[in-house]
Amino acid sequence: MSKLVQLYVNEIKAGNLTIEDVPAGLKSKVEAALSSDQETQENEVV
Repeated sequence: MSKLVQLYVNEIKAGNLTIEDVPAGLKSKVEAALSSDQETQENEVV
């Protein structure tokens, strides 16, 4: 994951941005990173 994508992911998680604030060219990558991160968290919770 690029640093720019990670930046947007962190800002969305912090509540500073929404997915609508992400530039169109990065939106699919940020969405994929968020869903991947969500799956990781769900798998860790037991």
